[in-house]
Amino acid sequence: MSPYGLAVLKENYSMLKKILVGAALCALSTAAVAADIPSKRAAAAPTFTTVESWNGAYVGLVGGAGLLNSTFDDKNCNLSCSSLSLSSTGVSGGVTAGYNFQIGRNTVVGVEADYALTSFKKTLVDADWGSDGTRHQVKWNSIATLRARAGLAIDQTLIYATAGLALVNQKATGAYSADGSCNGDCFKQSGYRAGFAGGFGVEYALNRNVTIKGEYLYIALPGKQSQDLASSDTYDMYGVKSDAHQARIGVNYRF
Repeated sequence: MSPYGLAVLKENYSMLKKILVGAALCALSTAAVAADIPSKRAAAAPTFTTVESWNGAYVGLVGGAGLLNSTFDDKNCNLSCSSLSLSSTGVSGGVTAGYNFQIGRNTVVGVEADYALTSFKKTLVDADWGSDGTRHQVKWNSIATLRARAGLAIDQTLIYATAGLALVNQKATGAYSADGSCNGDCFKQSGYRAGFAGGFGVEYALNRNVTIKGEYLYIALPGKQSQDLASSDTYDMYGVKSDAHQARIGVNYRF
């Protein structure tokens, strides 16, 4: 090869080397800039700080306080000859379990059951009737409910309404004397009574598994008629009707 050809080859090789180095530096600079720009795909992905969904089963504890209202209606003027109203406050505490189904992003429906022991009890002595006054008493020993729930989920908060069946272990008695003794003109209702339970509440997710709630629950039992315990052929009739208003708080563990 001539000296002129060698000079041209060296010049072209030097230019090619400069082009390759420049391209490499440009590629590195572009990659660095791209690393600093957030990805649109990553930014669009949803993020959840506590719960992704309200779906699933849960168990928990529930308790509260409330007001019990009862009415005794003496149909034939045997123990009081009037309708007596009794009101008392009490507390309750027990366990709960349920299951939620989330429909779309915001709608949650489900079913919940609970069982609680209660301290609702009230005694009324009617001093204006009978030689020693007559004695009436009503007591709720326990409450069980089975209810549907439906609500609106907003992030970690669930606002819901609930309604269903209540089963109350109630005891109601009436006696002719204030000390509770019975000469036959007495009555007694004892056992489980079925009624209505309904209310509303707010539940908040502390994290993916633990939620807390506050709710109002109304329980109503229909009136029930009973005969007295006299052995004669004349029977008096008594009517007993009760309802309760409860404010409750609870904590649930979601699976």
